[in-house]
Amino acid sequence: MSEEYSKSNLKKLTSEEFEVCKSWTEPPFSGNLLYNKEDGVYT
Repeated sequence: MSEEYSKSNLKKLTSEEFEVCKSWTEPPFSGNLLYNKEDGVYT
């Protein structure tokens, strides 16, 4: 995905949507449950 494509899609978000996406997400494969092998339901 090109940077221009990403920027054009970000312009379609409201400022509130952008802040949620920017601050409430984590990079892939970086969460604290990555290596957790316990059974359960995670939400």
